[in-house]
Amino acid sequence: MLTGISFAGYSQTGNSSEQKLKIGFNFGLNYSNLQSNEDPLPNYAEFSNALGYQLGILLDYSLTDRMSFNPRVEVVFNNGTVLFPNHSEAQRVHEVMPVGLDIMTYVTYQFGNGKMKPYLLFGPDIKLPYLKNVRSSLEFSSSTDIAIDIGIGLDYAMKNRSISPELRYSYGLSMQSHPNLQSLYLHSISLVLNVK
Repeated sequence: MLTGISFAGYSQTGNSSEQKLKIGFNFGLNYSNLQSNEDPLPNYAEFSNALGYQLGILLDYSLTDRMSFNPRVEVVFNNGTVLFPNHSEAQRVHEVMPVGLDIMTYVTYQFGNGKMKPYLLFGPDIKLPYLKNVRSSLEFSSSTDIAIDIGIGLDYAMKNRSISPELRYSYGLSMQSHPNLQSLYLHSISLVLNVK
């Protein structure tokens, strides 16, 4: 009889922990937003910002009914470049972190009840360059970036899983050490779909 009671207690504990912790993945698009404090840019430099993509894995651990701890790791393919129109072809295009590994530790806060719950997210983002040497440049390589991310999403609960479209902005705090620019920051906007 004691064994039966112990087993029943263990089963309830296991179920509640499964509800608290969810594992999932995500994928989506991003748009690089290179910025500088210099205006105009020296050497006739120009920024070219374009769409990239990303995919990753995530955990979601419920701290309260509305608040969750949401760490993630994503592989990000950025498409932001610095162009120098008057330079030789070999030095004309400098890609800024073309491939990176983003490590994020978000806190999310949900609003409302029911199957569809909007939420806010906030947290730090460490961007590690996966490809340090960039195309068409021997003198510029991307460096580690620390950013603050904010975003909104909508969590839709289904029978066995939930999906969450999410829009977020990543504000780069660390300056990329470019040889021809005194200041260069990588910001980005992402639209991703989380599946948990």
